[in-house]
Amino acid sequence: MADTSGNMPGKSNQYWKAVSVQIADKTMTIVLLVITLAMAAAPKKTTGRTANELFSDFHERVFQIRVIDKNSGKKSAIGSGFSISGNGLFATNYHVVADIVIEPKRYRLEYVSSDGHTGPLRILDIDVVHDCAIVVADSMHAAYFMLNQNTLQKGSRIFSIGNPLDLGMTIIEGTYSGFIEGSLYEKIHFSGSLNPGMSGGPALDASGAVIGVNVSTAGQEISFLVPAKYLQILLDTVRSRRARDTVNFTKRIEQELYDNQQEYMGRLLSGEWKHDTLGHCLVPREMDKIFKCWGETEHDTDVLYTVSNVTCTNNDDIYLSPELTTGAIEFNFRWYETAHLGSERFYRVLERTFTDASIPNYEAKNELDKPESNTRFVAISGGDWKTTVCSWRYKKYPRLHDVVLKMALVNRPSQSLIIECKLLGVSKDMALSFCKKFMGALSCQN
Repeated sequence: MADTSGNMPGKSNQYWKAVSVQIADKTMTIVLLVITLAMAAAPKKTTGRTANELFSDFHERVFQIRVIDKNSGKKSAIGSGFSISGNGLFATNYHVVADIVIEPKRYRLEYVSSDGHTGPLRILDIDVVHDCAIVVADSMHAAYFMLNQNTLQKGSRIFSIGNPLDLGMTIIEGTYSGFIEGSLYEKIHFSGSLNPGMSGGPALDASGAVIGVNVSTAGQEISFLVPAKYLQILLDTVRSRRARDTVNFTKRIEQELYDNQQEYMGRLLSGEWKHDTLGHCLVPREMDKIFKCWGETEHDTDVLYTVSNVTCTNNDDIYLSPELTTGAIEFNFRWYETAHLGSERFYRVLERTFTDASIPNYEAKNELDKPESNTRFVAISGGDWKTTVCSWRYKKYPRLHDVVLKMALVNRPSQSLIIECKLLGVSKDMALSFCKKFMGALSCQN
């Protein structure tokens, strides 16, 4: 008779139950094996260390850097630095050690370790454009940081270590917010609060590798870092030199600045400039994405005329000394119009504005030669213009100049456009090429 229980004939129910259990066990084993293999193949999530853990692990690799006035024996300036090799190499900012580069007979350099030990430092090399410096403590052999040149994801947590305001070493937690947009130079936007004295300290990723060097702050938790790749380039340069080789820092700075302005001015001059209307004139405005522009119109019934003002600047400057910065470009347009002043009174208003002294780097006048100026009248596309070009040559870096171009539209009885362009730290050839292209880009309706 057929077995109606659903089992094969000739086998007991106990037998088939045992077989089912064995099959289930093997199936579960296969499932577990697949899950295990999948977990092994999947990328592992690593949880970075906390600020407390990073500080505990790495604060001994960070040092206070002091600039000491030789006469008084007291510190004149302070910053931070950190070890980047086992044989005493430290990284910091150029602006932290600039006083010694400029006046080595007046100052000396020293470090202070986390346990209070002090020692002398020597400057090995600098990068003024990216605000980096490498110094050495000859007698030190310490643990050091690794550099991370990879780009992090926006929103990653990063940590800055330094000695703010000479209050002691501290760590600041913040956010990696990518590179600054519209800048001549790559700078990391750090959403955290750097403070004076932290310049030159390291900014770490969650593993403790250096992703940047503290450089400056704009307040309100907006701070900036030099990317680690520029420090790596400088470190490679130092390591490639023979031990007995020395660097002439004055020549190095001049060459770096000259090459830098050749690159960005060449790019600016070769690009296509966009125009905008101001009053009855077309003026160049968006020469490059590096410029940011602001505008405002003054309506003052007491002075009987209106002024529409537009200012554009690249917001990129390079620190050379407490008095001298370079690398900035700024241009200002002022459209004047009156329905109440006669032509003579209106002309006097314009003359006062045009002749107002505009001396870039005024506080650094001892570092600049006396200005050379040239004034002439030119006709440009529907307008007669009074133009003046003044240049100030850098005494230490004679291939570089600060240049100011001023222009005034003079053939209108009740309207005028006054223009001022400032170019800081450019060669004379580049400045003249810029002025020529700039004037050629102007046009006014009759």
